Amino acid sequence: MKKVLLFSLALCIGLAGFAQYHLSSQSAALAKKSKVAINRVSDNDQTTPADKVQNPTTSAKTITATLLGTTWYDLQTNKCVQNRIVNHGDGTISATWTMSAQNGTYSDRGTGYNYFDGTAWAAAPTARLENVRVGWPSMTVANGNEVVITHNGAGLTMCTRTKGTGAWTTSTIAHGATNNSTWPRAMGVGLASQTIHMIATNYTGSVANGILYSRTDDAGATWAVQDATPTGLDPVTDLLPTGGDSYAMDVNGSTVAIVAGDMTSDVILSKSTDGGTTFTKTVIFQHPIPMWNTNQTGVDSGTSDANGDGIYDTLTVSDGRFAVVVDNSGVVHVFFGLTHVLRDLTTAANSFSYWPLTDGLVYWNSNMATIVPGIDFYADTLLNKVGYMVDVDMDGQITFNTDGGNGVCGEEPFTGLSSMPSAGIDANGYIYCTYSSLVEHTDYGDGRGFRNIYAIGSNDGGWTWSAPTNITQDDFTECLYGSVARKVDANLHMVFQTCIEPGNSLQPSTGNIHVVQTNNIMYNATPVGSIVGNHEIKPVNNFSVSQNYPNPFNSTSVISVNIKKASNLSLEITNLMGQLIYSENAGNCALGTHQFTIDAAHLNAGVYFYTVTAGNQKVTKKMIVE
Repeated sequence: MKKVLLFSLALCIGLAGFAQYHLSSQSAALAKKSKVAINRVSDNDQTTPADKVQNPTTSAKTITATLLGTTWYDLQTNKCVQNRIVNHGDGTISATWTMSAQNGTYSDRGTGYNYFDGTAWAAAPTARLENVRVGWPSMTVANGNEVVITHNGAGLTMCTRTKGTGAWTTSTIAHGATNNSTWPRAMGVGLASQTIHMIATNYTGSVANGILYSRTDDAGATWAVQDATPTGLDPVTDLLPTGGDSYAMDVNGSTVAIVAGDMTSDVILSKSTDGGTTFTKTVIFQHPIPMWNTNQTGVDSGTSDANGDGIYDTLTVSDGRFAVVVDNSGVVHVFFGLTHVLRDLTTAANSFSYWPLTDGLVYWNSNMATIVPGIDFYADTLLNKVGYMVDVDMDGQITFNTDGGNGVCGEEPFTGLSSMPSAGIDANGYIYCTYSSLVEHTDYGDGRGFRNIYAIGSNDGGWTWSAPTNITQDDFTECLYGSVARKVDANLHMVFQTCIEPGNSLQPSTGNIHVVQTNNIMYNATPVGSIVGNHEIKPVNNFSVSQNYPNPFNSTSVISVNIKKASNLSLEITNLMGQLIYSENAGNCALGTHQFTIDAAHLNAGVYFYTVTAGNQKVTKKMIVE
């Protein structure tokens, strides 16, 4: 691990594609720009896995977009983007975004809104919905009304009107003295229902203090549950230090699914099947150091030494950007981006190093076991990556000209190469997900590449996924913050932001300041047949293998294996010479998680490799016996 880490650090001088970047809230260390080629046969997984370089679809560039409005304020979310657009199912659509008509001060910041009446979109708005400065709208429906909930810096603001007509009514949602709900995410059960579920960050001062859950059963007149920690979750050990927008929610009937987490904590699913009365907790992605506190100082305190061996590990973590959708069977489908992080004793407090060129959109559903990536830098090869950067020129490698810290980050710092997912589902149970990804070969002229938005789909409940389709298809326009309507019909409906310059002006990268300028808010409808029906289907991995734990070890160590269908499982251990030391056949095993236990009493001290075989697939990892 140490040799791998030193190798990566050495490369950061000349090759941005394998660079490590140290970022704090104020600054970012930039590497020298260089053209980078990640070859299909490479085994380095700081970027796209060797066997997963995606080819583009053959669909013609026929997707057109409609201008809904503009904004000078160009930061549409801190992390996740969701609930900006509602497909009402009757041919009408409502869309929202954060807007400001001012340059620099943004005192008029509020909700931009447009409505499609079944024939045409209305004229672009010239003013916000609210009568106070707000941001980050979350749109839903209840009691025959369109409902938009935003935060105003001191609480929450709610705007309502009869769907598609009339004036908007503005009201304030009060909160407790010890809580301050910010960055809300609201979702109703349906237009005829009066129930709205809502989550938000408990943000006090400058500190995020976990997730707050609220529910109204009378369309916002009163709140049956308000500013509560979902039952089953510990506000201290489960959801801290989750910050603004680092969560997503979906509602299907009485099932409520909340996903939250970030780069320093587990990714957790909190699921209710009784309409939000009680919740159960499931760990989706286990952080190598749960509740990692990067603010600590001192030996082995707050560092990324996950196994206590004195070596600072490069950790595979989520980038805190999620999408979630619940199907009619109650199965929860989750998507999130990845990155790698490291913190040693020389790293300043409240900061850490990360790899901006980490690629891969991960998929998980509630029939699967917890993802345990271990502490191997290459551990994310085992994850169910269903979205990647596309090999535009189809030469078997991903090539781009970038300095890594600017264009790669795209929407904001710490975003993976393929991230910012948004998900929807149709009446057949087909699942769709969009994500933003860097476009190969694009360059603004200063090393910043452009992002476009891609879509993938599954017509078998998440077992297989289509190759990505570029649904914005404008290689030299920044297309980002895609939010899709949960209800998918013959089309996937999406609202997104475009700009002629990569990134955004509110979170500029050091060395390349994004110009404050007007941005377009666009809508497009992508035929679902162009996503799931006309091109190659990419299967997800049928099983995953954890790093043995503990490692190194001198007594016993356990390997966890998760298989998604019944398979014959076996284990082989070899030494550095490739000689077989031990083998075990577990026979035909059912779907789920299984374990192999290794006894060091039968092994000499040294380095070994273990290979787990499930059906016709194999995974090999390294272990150390002391």
